Amino acid sequence: MMVLAVVIIGVTVAVRYRRRRRRAAALGAWAAREGWTFTSTDPSVRTIPCGPAEHRATERHVLRGTARDGRPAVAFDASYVVRQVGSAGSAGDDGDGSTGGPTTVAQAVVATTVAPSVPGGHPMVQVSPYRGVRFLRRLGRDRRAVVTGLPDFDDHFDLLTDHPVAAAATVGPEVLAWLVADPRMRTTSFRLQGDTLAVWRGGELTPDLLGHLLDLATELRTRLGQDGHRVVA
Repeated sequence: MMVLAVVIIGVTVAVRYRRRRRRAAALGAWAAREGWTFTSTDPSVRTIPCGPAEHRATERHVLRGTARDGRPAVAFDASYVVRQVGSAGSAGDDGDGSTGGPTTVAQAVVATTVAPSVPGGHPMVQVSPYRGVRFLRRLGRDRRAVVTGLPDFDDHFDLLTDHPVAAAATVGPEVLAWLVADPRMRTTSFRLQGDTLAVWRGGELTPDLLGHLLDLATELRTRLGQDGHRVVA
């Protein structure tokens, strides 16, 4: 049995390695076609405000370039460990409302620049889909959570901010209605902070998903009134 277990583990590791190499090759080819750069790892992207940044452990498959609307953009794979899935889920971390041992969560991230509306940049405003248990969610609700009073939104999303006035100005009634109506947002999160708009989705980054997230980031900037542009050095 021990030999069989070792063989299974070895095969699993080999399959995952080959799959990761194929995905890296596909992303590298996409970058070459689009005039982007591709690197296996780039720790500098850890400064990008996306998701539960306090939990992020690994960043790889990093692409940098210019989006179709001329803005600088970066895309990468991120992973982090959730130790209490119920608590993390209440903050939009793809939890299922339960508690348990450590779980590694993967997400694909795209980030672009926006023009700060106030000195020092935008206060943090984050919207994530919520798919957990409502009762547990109330117990673990993040202190930064905002209840909008729109049941269709509050039942399916978490809105977090460190500045409620900024959240109200950025995510107004029209934006809330769009978030509820657009099926893409049931699986996608975004965070506006400083001079960065980050958009992410659970799973591994692929060329198709990269294009999807870039298009969604462009639409989000329009929806959020962030059409101004400032290149960050």
